[in-house]
Amino acid sequence: MIWLLLAACADPCALRWGSGKEECRFEQVKAAFVAKDTDTYNAALNALDPLTKDLARVRLAVLYPKEATRLCGEVREPVALQKCQQILGRPHLQGGAR
Repeated sequence: MIWLLLAACADPCALRWGSGKEECRFEQVKAAFVAKDTDTYNAALNALDPLTKDLARVRLAVLYPKEATRLCGEVREPVALQKCQQILGRPHLQGGAR
């Protein structure tokens, strides 16, 4: 029981399961990205497996199209690269970031 409390304090996503945990991790990445906190952003990304890391970058590219070129430049996994090509192929979205 005590280890559950310690885990929850150390990692707010620790007690979540399945897609809830993945969404929690993405929200951590997104919050650091929006805050322009590079260290926290990189740490949050590095906590993810390679495919999930790239999919987080793709999701950010969709949400923040002005940053899509930079974000997609960091993507390595083929499925994520394909999605990035679709995003980058829509230049009318590049100017309308939130």
